[in-house]
Amino acid sequence: EGAQLAFVDANERLYRRTKKAPEPLVEWALRWARRRLPTAGNRARFIHGDTGQFLFVDGRITCVYDFEAAHIGDPLSDLAGLRTRAGTEPLGADIEHMIRHYQRVAGTTVDPSALSFYTATYMLTAVMALSGPLTELRPADQQAEYLTWDLMVRRAMLWAIAEVEGVKIEPAPPVTLPTGYPARITTVLEGTVRRMVPATPVDEANQSAALALARWAAAMVAVGAANVERDLDQAAVLLGHRPADQAAADAELERFVLAAGPEHDLALLEYFAAQTEARVAEAVPMRQRLEQYALAKVVL
Repeated sequence: EGAQLAFVDANERLYRRTKKAPEPLVEWALRWARRRLPTAGNRARFIHGDTGQFLFVDGRITCVYDFEAAHIGDPLSDLAGLRTRAGTEPLGADIEHMIRHYQRVAGTTVDPSALSFYTATYMLTAVMALSGPLTELRPADQQAEYLTWDLMVRRAMLWAIAEVEGVKIEPAPPVTLPTGYPARITTVLEGTVRRMVPATPVDEANQSAALALARWAAAMVAVGAANVERDLDQAAVLLGHRPADQAAADAELERFVLAAGPEHDLALLEYFAAQTEARVAEAVPMRQRLEQYALAKVVL
């Protein structure tokens, strides 16, 4: 267990130190991980911990870097890291090819369920790292990129948990941006941002992010309130009563998951998946990037 959850344990200490508000999803995922440890493999090896950090030319690796996450763990965790990185950073071959190559070189067989487990726990460490900073935003944390990463890693974690549990998560359809009167403010905001002349590449990046956030805000104007109401209705099914608002729901759900046993896992997965997919649908300008973290099934 120490090797299987070494990276989770290290990141949980950081999460506990920086946690500022209830995080029912994280608390449930931590308990789910300890209940669902893989029985296959269980090999303790020196692993990179943040795989995909390498350069290559003409099919040969020229450099491996960023070893600050290296630790003793299961090699499948490194393969899971490659799987999550492949969506946004091409690695020179698809993940199935790399895993089959690994099996030949290592003389072992990769258990798909164990790979899914390590995909989930690898993403859980990223969810924990973002939790505190995004709860109490400092100026340095006020980046559209962090908001996008938070959704990406939460979504990938839940899809990987669903693989282990043998269920399928259905994406929510993207939101149609409002027109007419409800669109006036965000339309004017977008036009105002476009009139700001960037002086540096950083200014250009900030302008691009501001335009994306304007469209994101427009989607939340269209469906955000309805999504919160639906979320509270779904929380009521778990809690036995309807929380007053989202903050109350998070606090009560955290208390619920701290006491819940495995018999509640599928219901909680369904709740968190529906909540996350609704938020992904709201993030209209980030949709393409978020889709890359809806995990494709690995067939070996």
